[in-house]
Amino acid sequence: MNGLARILPLISLLVTLTIWASVPTVAKAALAHVSLVTYLMLRYTLAGLFMLPYLKQTVAGASRLSWRSWAVLVVSSCMIIYVQTWAIQQVTASWYIVVFSSCPVLIALLLRYRFTTRAVAGLLATVGGLALYLQDSHAAGAPFQLGALLGVLTGMLAWVAYTVIITRFHAVYNDTQITAICSYIGALFSLMLFIAAGDYSVRQASWPVAGAIIVSGVLMPLSLWCYSYSMRKAEALTIFGQYLEPLIGLFIAFLVFGAELTAFACGAVALILCGTIAVTRYSVKPVRP
Repeated sequence: MNGLARILPLISLLVTLTIWASVPTVAKAALAHVSLVTYLMLRYTLAGLFMLPYLKQTVAGASRLSWRSWAVLVVSSCMIIYVQTWAIQQVTASWYIVVFSSCPVLIALLLRYRFTTRAVAGLLATVGGLALYLQDSHAAGAPFQLGALLGVLTGMLAWVAYTVIITRFHAVYNDTQITAICSYIGALFSLMLFIAAGDYSVRQASWPVAGAIIVSGVLMPLSLWCYSYSMRKAEALTIFGQYLEPLIGLFIAFLVFGAELTAFACGAVALILCGTIAVTRYSVKPVRP
């Protein structure tokens, strides 16, 4: 049973990263046929409806957290919903994934992790692997504009804030309830955007496009639950394990789309994997009451 308890957070994290690595591609395909606000409304409303049975439980514990904690969760969630999806339209999936891979260090610093010499070496190896990945996957693409870069960075900082704040929510809510809260925020915010924009246009929509939006909406609560569970059970692994997202995205492209695994890509995989293991193992988690 102890062996299963150890491996479950890893499995949960891998499920999360697989969903996240697939989202940019799905979103780009859907946004070619529906407006941004329509996509958000459909995706997040489905997630909110899916978690509706847990509404009473989430309301019951609301007073046990400060208004500042709630404000950070709401603001960061709304920024993630809009800014990240907007950024996906402006940049390639490769740039999107690589920039977001800066999140683990910021999260670890805010949670007061200490980096040993070996952890720093692992971090440098990971950064080197990400550089190789970026060069290989984006060599033929055009660089994005400053506005798009700022959008990606804003989304990244919002994700850092979200990750740090849910560690406080763990003291009050279980993972299902946290997932429900985030789903409600997403549903209400995206619905408000949809109504305010008044853009109900659908361009060349098809059943595959609708199916992709529905699947991403249903999978959203699953990814949030898995991430919350992994953060609770294996915090360091979950923080630094986010560096594996480009690897998963690369393998999805290889298995599903027949992308070529170049020497640069294989080198990037090796560096990111070894570096992630090192920084996870040798970083020092702070003692918390």
